[in-house]
Amino acid sequence: MFKQDGRGKGNAVQAGIKNATGDIVVMIDADGSMNPQEIPLLVEAIENGADFVKGSRFIKGGGTTDYGPLPAGSQ
Repeated sequence: MFKQDGRGKGNAVQAGIKNATGDIVVMIDADGSMNPQEIPLLVEAIENGADFVKGSRFIKGGGTTDYGPLPAGSQ
């Protein structure tokens, strides 16, 4: 176990990555905005050669309740 050396989410993410011991790091927010059942899809992309994979709540099928509507033309 470790503690982050600063404050906030950004520092927590940095501390988590710095202290990770596995080959693949998966991060999800605690607010339930990601379906954990999608993790294997993200890991599969890494195993197939991707250097980085990021999900988005703004793509088709995604969603969020903590952001307002997207500006026109940004979809």
